Amino acid sequence: MRVNMKNRKHNQMGVSIISMLIAMVISSTIILASFSLFQRITKSSIELSESAQYEGDLSILLHLIQIEVQSAGYRMNDNDQIFIEQIGGQFQVYWRYSELGGAPYTCLGLIETSVTEGSKKHTELYFMTPSDECTKDGTLRAMKWDVLTQKIARFENTNQSIFEYITLSDSQCSAFMVGDNSKSHKTLNISINTTVENITREMSICLINL
Repeated sequence: MRVNMKNRKHNQMGVSIISMLIAMVISSTIILASFSLFQRITKSSIELSESAQYEGDLSILLHLIQIEVQSAGYRMNDNDQIFIEQIGGQFQVYWRYSELGGAPYTCLGLIETSVTEGSKKHTELYFMTPSDECTKDGTLRAMKWDVLTQKIARFENTNQSIFEYITLSDSQCSAFMVGDNSKSHKTLNISINTTVENITREMSICLINL
């Protein structure tokens, strides 16, 4: 029996070319899908890293605020030693205390500000003091709070306020939830926005001197 080698060779070449084209299409599809998946994974990793950094910074910030604000009313004779106001959607807190039970007095404030750099908007938090003399009888609200003493936080590329709300209330509490919590004190209630939409972190600071 004779075999037509010419036709056989021709048929083999045709199958080989078609298979190669199919393989190339499949390979290209797989490569494109892998690249798209890699981009999504990379983006998700960056977002998770930024979210974790933001949450970590918030924890440090809340602890720092708690330590500083608990000095409000220390060695003062009345409870009118802390004041909260909201300006342009951003909260400011002012408080006063005395380390010696008399002059000199210390007035401190916490202010949230927005900073625009090009097309990006950042939020910064500062401790501040008034340019007026801090006295025992001066009204905290009436003081000129315009001296920024220390930047304590900066949150990049955020269009939202850090604080959802800050309020004062009366409750039975103790400092850091340690010791006698049967006495009633002023409590500073803070709600902070997180990276998750509509999710906030809450903290209540017992002002044991008020």
